Amino acid sequence: MRSTKNNTLNNIVNLYEHMLTIKYLDNRATILQKTGLMHTYPCAHGHEAISAAVAKNINMNDVFVPYYRDHGVLLSRNATPTDILNYWSGKRQMPKTGEHDLPICIPISSQCSHAAGIAYAIKYKKQKAISFCSLGDGATSKGDFYEALNFSSVHQLPVIYLISNNQWAISTPLKLQSCANNLTDVAKALNCKTYNVDGTDIFAMMKVLKDAIGFCRNNSHPVAIEAKTYRLGNHTTVDNALKYMPEKELEEAKKNCSIKKLSKHLLDKKIITKFEDEELKRSIKEYISKCANESINTQSVKFNSIFDNTY
Repeated sequence: MRSTKNNTLNNIVNLYEHMLTIKYLDNRATILQKTGLMHTYPCAHGHEAISAAVAKNINMNDVFVPYYRDHGVLLSRNATPTDILNYWSGKRQMPKTGEHDLPICIPISSQCSHAAGIAYAIKYKKQKAISFCSLGDGATSKGDFYEALNFSSVHQLPVIYLISNNQWAISTPLKLQSCANNLTDVAKALNCKTYNVDGTDIFAMMKVLKDAIGFCRNNSHPVAIEAKTYRLGNHTTVDNALKYMPEKELEEAKKNCSIKKLSKHLLDKKIITKFEDEELKRSIKEYISKCANESINTQSVKFNSIFDNTY
C-alpha cells in the first residue's frame, strides 16, 4: 500500500514538473523572439494542465494530431525543448514523435479532417490505437470541425477531438464565436460521446481523459472533449492581448491558473516542501536555459530538407 501511495504522489509531482517545463519553455521562447533570435511563437500559458494530462494518457502507438500550441504534449513524445525552439526558429523540422504522429498544424482546423481519415485507417486495420486530435476554440467555428465530427460519427471511428477552449480566437472572444452553451453541443447532436471539464484542474483533466480514451479505444466511437481554461497572455509573441482582453478578467484567470492550483495542493498536503518546490523550479529553468543555448548555436539546415518527411 505504501508503494502504491508513493507512486501516486510521484505521478502528481511529475505532472507538476511537466507543467512547469511548459511554462519556462514558453517564457524563454518569448525572450528569444523579442530579442530577434526566434520567429513567432505560440505560448501555452493557461494550457499547461491540458497538455500535461494529454501527455500522460495517450500511448505512443496512438496517433497524435497536434495544433500549434501543443508543444507540451510533444515533450512527452520524444521531442526536446531544443527541438521545439529549433522548429519555431526555422532551423529544423520537428523530429518524429510518436511513430505515426502528424506534424504541428498551423492552419486552423484542417487537422480535424486528417484525424478522421487516420481513425478510418485504424479501424480498417483493426488496430487498438486511437487518433487524438487537438484544437482550439476558434477551430470549432470552421466547417472542417463539423465535417470531421460528422464523418467520424457516421463511420463510428476511434477518434478524440480535444477542444482547448481558452475563450479567445486570437482577439475574438468566445461570445462572438458561438451561441452554444458548450462547444461540444455540435458533437452531441451528431451522436458523439462528449465530456466537459475544467482545463485548469489537472486532476479533473486526468480523470476525463482516462475515461474518454478508454471509451474511445474499447468502443470505436468518436469523442469530443471541451477543456475550459483562459489564455493567460498573447495569442502568439507578435500579438498584444492587452489591447482587447479585459484586464480584470485576465487577472482573475491568473489567480486560478493550473500551476498555482497544483502548487498550492502539493504544498498544503506536504507532498513537497517549499525548498523542494524552489529547487525543482531552479532545476527546470537551468535545463531550459541549456536547451535555449543549444538552439541558438544550432545551424539551419538546407531549404530542401522540408521534403524529407513528405512520404
